[in-house]
Amino acid sequence: MKNILVTIPILEEQRIELEATVKGGKHECRFYYAQRNRNLPSSFFEKEVAKNSENIPNDIHVVLGDMRPEELKPFYNTLEVLNIASAGYDGYTGLDVLRKECHLCNVVGAYHDIVSEQMLALTFAVCRNMGATWKSQEEHKWQHPGPMKAISESVCVVVGLGDIGSAYARKMKALGATVIGVRKSNREKPDCLDEQYTVDHLDEVLPHADILALVAPSNHETDYLINEKRMLTMKEDCVIVNVGRGNILDEKALIKQLGQGKFKGVGLDVMSVEPLPADNPLWDAPRVIITPHTGGAWQPRTQREIFEILKDNLYRWDRGEKLTHEADRGLN
Repeated sequence: MKNILVTIPILEEQRIELEATVKGGKHECRFYYAQRNRNLPSSFFEKEVAKNSENIPNDIHVVLGDMRPEELKPFYNTLEVLNIASAGYDGYTGLDVLRKECHLCNVVGAYHDIVSEQMLALTFAVCRNMGATWKSQEEHKWQHPGPMKAISESVCVVVGLGDIGSAYARKMKALGATVIGVRKSNREKPDCLDEQYTVDHLDEVLPHADILALVAPSNHETDYLINEKRMLTMKEDCVIVNVGRGNILDEKALIKQLGQGKFKGVGLDVMSVEPLPADNPLWDAPRVIITPHTGGAWQPRTQREIFEILKDNLYRWDRGEKLTHEADRGLN
């Protein structure tokens, strides 16, 4: 008997579909449900949602959805597949979290629309001084927030050209920006980019950026990628948007430069420490707009796309086939 734990919110009709996936396969399976709240819109709940299980055993073999690394400890010796419901997987690669034999999969490709929309929202908010406008509204003041920055005819540098970065690049190109892409390896330049460089040319590109968008993953190569030395080479009124990982930016250096009047403003959906502590100086830094890692806020379409990836991998596991979306844990 193989035990399957499902932690993404699913409808009753999807539960039936998921359980039918393993009929006729190699394993006899029992399903358990502990669905996490993903703040889906109310329209999702107009249909019947699958019921959660009361008791979940410690010998889980497959997890489909969100679980924190520490929550996986009871399943360490039995877990064969962990298919998380996010694109980033940096917290799950260590052997202290998953055995070498355990397959780790993500859902890259499911978030490109919603996260790129969050990036666009942050870009507009900083360029149009919305932080100051919102403060004036709270104080009931009819007050102009000061000079604004146009996206059209700006130079936008996008660091990280996976599905999310590429989707943002397309949106910025459509708004009239000149878009420069920076990626780890050299590939054919997509049509949404005016220019493309590898990351070893970042120092040449940064001084041209009116808008710098960071969508790179977290690894030893991207830690403090935008440090104080590089910040000093950037335009005084550059806009920075970060939805990759918090440690891509040197936050202490960023706060220092903002205090000295550098940068038009910064939009942050990710921090080096999350949740961001109440006493963190980023909260009060000038010209900063913070969103609490809500770029990946689910929509019904996102839920369906993630469900299909998880269902497909469950089918493949049950039949001994190669899994999709498997992450490189760097164990070879």
